[in-house]
Amino acid sequence: MAFSSRRENLQQFETELIFETLDCLFWMLPVEEMIKYKKELNPNELFLAEYMIYSDSWILRLTSSDPDSYEIVNSDHNSAETLTLTSSFTEFVIRYIDSGLFSESGLCYWHEELRAAKLFKVLASLPTYGPMYVPLTETGEPFYSEGLALL
Repeated sequence: MAFSSRRENLQQFETELIFETLDCLFWMLPVEEMIKYKKELNPNELFLAEYMIYSDSWILRLTSSDPDSYEIVNSDHNSAETLTLTSSFTEFVIRYIDSGLFSESGLCYWHEELRAAKLFKVLASLPTYGPMYVPLTETGEPFYSEGLALL
């Protein structure tokens, strides 16, 4: 294959790299579109994928000056805090391929899954130092209970 032919293929790949699906208007953005909408985000962020005309989006966030350091974040239709879903593009794509958008482990429930995992953690015992631990409910109300120490 001639160099110019490979270059044309690369240019076509760069402008037409689209991971479109029939799955409720979900797609991974081509580089051209990532650049087009870059001004809507922080300087270290790019839209990676979106669902139903940006009603939900997954953002690639560079995390440091190291070009290999990034994370993929989501804010669950802007209804919750932005959470880091993964720091692996491969994991993101495989999760979509294996589970789609709406299955129990699909992309749209990944945020909820991580948030739930973040709410509770079984401790071996109560911490021996620091302020008294006061657990909170999802609404921010204090919750007291005897039994396992949860964090």
